[in-house]
Amino acid sequence: MTLKFSESELSLLKELQRNTSDRDTYQKLTTLIMLYNKLSQEFIAEMLGVDRTTINRHFRFFQSASSFEDYLSVHYKPCTGKLSSEQLVAVKEYVSLHLCSTAAAVAAFIAKTFQIEYSESGATALLHRLGFVYKKTKLIPSKSNASLQETFVASFRELEKALEVDAVILFADGVHPQHNTEASYAWIEKGKEREILSNTGRTRVNINGAINPLNPTEVVAYECDTIDAVTTVSFFKEVEKRFADKKSIHLFVDNARYYRSKLVMAYVETSKIELHFLPPYAPNLNPIERLWKFLKKTVIKTNYTPDTDVFKQNIKDFFDNIEQYKQKLDSLINTKFHIIKKSAVLLQT
Repeated sequence: MTLKFSESELSLLKELQRNTSDRDTYQKLTTLIMLYNKLSQEFIAEMLGVDRTTINRHFRFFQSASSFEDYLSVHYKPCTGKLSSEQLVAVKEYVSLHLCSTAAAVAAFIAKTFQIEYSESGATALLHRLGFVYKKTKLIPSKSNASLQETFVASFRELEKALEVDAVILFADGVHPQHNTEASYAWIEKGKEREILSNTGRTRVNINGAINPLNPTEVVAYECDTIDAVTTVSFFKEVEKRFADKKSIHLFVDNARYYRSKLVMAYVETSKIELHFLPPYAPNLNPIERLWKFLKKTVIKTNYTPDTDVFKQNIKDFFDNIEQYKQKLDSLINTKFHIIKKSAVLLQT
């Protein structure tokens, strides 16, 4: 008499077990967890203070359910009261449409709407059961325009189709890695802390970069004291040297002022670089943003270097040896654009 559960199912069973105050529900959940761990019926019965018939009954109830979710909907009772299927749908809709930062906010909604009291831990278990997880929100530009993004993607696809053999498409952007580590997620032994050293200064490196999204290891990284119109022209010259075999270079950039400066615009008039501008507030359309994120994760965030020169050398080494990251970059960087479509949410505390 053994049971199999996925990691998420087992985790949910354990959380529900901890959060239920109903004795019968606790017995049912504990029986399933113990059977999963291949404990004998006799041992389970003795631990729970019941007979083997009860353990058999709990097992049969689970086996007869059409699905894991169906079993829980019938046999799991929250701490106080049980929501109907219609009420569960209403809770799920509410959490989907509102940004609930705590389980207490959900418990408050349930109490106000249905007059059923949930503890915060009980609401947490319910949210897991409804398919929600607690994770960071994702920031998007509030001024992004989906229509402009879609128009851009359509015109980009036309350029891709008509691209000549002696032409190349690049995406450019400036980045300013700061000489410091950052707190990040890591596997840490339960009950212990993992500390990393950080610097107090604000030294940073200024890089103007360009990448070929169809071959992400083709990167031009131009370091300079500051990114302005003058250094951007120098950067463009480096791009032309790197792709000297190309007759034309289609370079996509954002709307930073130095890209639109008179000096830069005058330079590209006699250059083989043809500038294309991304829609405003659309970093999602620039594949090089993924390169910058990968650079920070690989070299900067968790790699403590007290010496500024070592920090700069680590960044230089990253670009000099970028071929070693080819497999990862090929999976990260492409022209499968994601369109930002704003959806308003109300933060619930």
